[in-house]
Formats: sequence, C-alpha cells, structure tokens
Amino acid sequence: MNDAAVADNEDDGEGPLDDDNEEEENHDHGNVNDDDDDDMMMMMMMMMMMMMMMMMMMMMMMMCLMMMLVVVMFMMMMMMVVVVVMLMVVKLVVLMLEFRHI
Repeated sequence: MNDAAVADNEDDGEGPLDDDNEEEENHDHGNVNDDDDDDMMMMMMMMMMMMMMMMMMMMMMMMCLMMMLVVVMFMMMMMMVVVVVMLMVVKLVVLMLEFRHI
C-alpha cells in the first residue's frame, strides 16, 4: 500500500506539474520575447529617428556655422581693406599737407 501510494504521488507530482510548468514557461517566454521584440523595435525606431533628427540638426548647425564663418571672414576682409584704404588716405593727406607746408 505504501509503495503504491508513493508511486501514485510521485506520478502526480512529476507529470501534471511539470507539464503545467513547461506550458507556463513557454507562454511566458513567448510573451516576453514578443514584448521585448516590439519594445526593441520601438526603441530602435526611436533611436533611428533621434539620430536622424540629430544629424539634421548637426547639418543645419554646420551649414549655419559655415555661413556665419564665411560672412565673418568676408566682413574681416572688408574691414582689413577699409582699414588699409583709410591708412593709405591718411598717409596721402599727411603727405599732401607736408608738401603744402613746404
């Protein structure tokens, strides 16, 4: 009797419980994997969108900076030219005055 009862208990313990656990594990893994995949896809899409936005912003910033640099360089060149011209004019005026005084 004892042996039979133990055998029945063992069978009951091993069979249905293991099956239930396996099914639950499979379902859990499937759901978790699906959710993870969806989340990963969403994350990847978000990351890609963010990267694209960042790249666009960087490109726009670079373009603006390049334009600003070009404008600043042009302004600097113009200023240099104006300063040189003004110096030349001042020198000419001084020379003219000196010659007139003489």
